[in-house]
Order: sequence, then structure tokens, then C-alpha cells
Amino acid sequence: MEANKNGMPKNKSNSPDEARILAYLNGELSEGDRREVEEWIATDSPESDMLMGLKELGAAQTRKSNKRLKKSLTRMIGSGRRRSKTVGVDHVTIYIIVILLALIAVAYFVILKYMPGR
Repeated sequence: MEANKNGMPKNKSNSPDEARILAYLNGELSEGDRREVEEWIATDSPESDMLMGLKELGAAQTRKSNKRLKKSLTRMIGSGRRRSKTVGVDHVTIYIIVILLALIAVAYFVILKYMPGR
């Protein structure tokens, strides 16, 4: 992965990585780096729209929202692992299968009994 002049990695899509975005939101970037991030924001991509929303929230509120989101996702993912889904077959399906098998067996014996040449 390529790095910028401050040693911060850039991803291949020319969008800033998470550390750089957080530094921008906290106002910790140099003038040149800040300008690069703002140029990326000006590209009108969905990510830049999200970043502008985060900037309006402020760094403290963004961190708080991020923690809540991580906690919620962890809870949702964790609860999904504990539940094992069993495949249930209702009684009607079983009765239909049994009746079909019985009809097939009856048809087989009827065909054998009345088949010419036997």
C-alpha cells in the first residue's frame, strides 16, 4: 500500500484511509493533507457525503456514534452465532409425501397386474 508524505497509507481508490479521515475530522492534518481530503470530498462520491455528515456532527459525537454502532453490530453478529436454526417440516408436508408414495405404489402394482404380456 502506498503512503503519503506523512507516512499515512492511502488506499487504491484514492480515497483517504480511516486514520486520515479521523485526523481530518479532528483538525490534525497539515494544510496540504487537508486540501487533498477536501478535494476528495468535492468529488461528490457517496463516501464524501458521509464524511461531510460526520464533519457536521463533530469529532466527539462521531466517536460516540461509532462506538454505539460497533456495539450494536457486535451484539447482532454475536447473537446470530449462538442461535442454530433447525429445519422444521410441518405435519401437512409429511402427510402429503406419504399419500403420494402410497399412490405411486398402488399405481405400480395396478400397472403390473393389468399389463398385457405378463
